[in-house]
Amino acid sequence: MYYKAFAEENKVSGRAILSAVNILKEHNMNIDDLLNKHGLTDLVPEGWYHEQDWLDALKAVSITYGPNTIFTLGKGRGATVPDPNADFKSLLINLDAAYKSNHINGEVGYFVLESFDEEMKFARLKMHTPYPPEYGKGVLTGMVRTCKPDPRSFPKVSVVLMEGEEAFYLEVSW
Repeated sequence: MYYKAFAEENKVSGRAILSAVNILKEHNMNIDDLLNKHGLTDLVPEGWYHEQDWLDALKAVSITYGPNTIFTLGKGRGATVPDPNADFKSLLINLDAAYKSNHINGEVGYFVLESFDEEMKFARLKMHTPYPPEYGKGVLTGMVRTCKPDPRSFPKVSVVLMEGEEAFYLEVSW
C-alpha cells in the first residue's frame, strides 16, 4: 500500500524532494547514494522526477535508517509552507492543493481536513497517498512547528490507522 505510486506516470517536483532531503543535512545525514541508486541525480527545484523512484528511495531510507528518518524527511517537507504567518486552519484546508501542486500526471492521492475545532484545539486530516504514515506525520509536524496554531502551544501530531482502509488519519492537538 505504501511506497507504491498510484499511477506509473506520476511525477513529483524537485522542490518537494529537495525540501525533504535538505533537512537531513541539519542532522549530518546524507542520502545522496540512495537517491542516486534510484535514478534521482542532479536534482533541481524546477525538475520533475518519477514518483516511484522517489518512493523507492524513501523505502530504502526506511530500511537503512528506520522510520524516524522518514518522519524527519516529512518534517523537512512540511516546514516549507508558503506563508508561515497564514491562518492555521487555512493551511490545513490548502494542504491538499499544495500536495497536488507538487505531483503531476495521474491520481496522486489527497489530504482532506475532516474536522477543525478551534475551541478544543484539535484538527483531523484524512491522508490517502502512497507515502507512509511516518512521512505524513512529519509533514504535519513540520507545518505546525513553522506555523504554530497558538504561539504558547506545543502541538502534538499523531497517526490513527483505520482497519480495512488504505487511508489513515493525522490528528493534531495544540
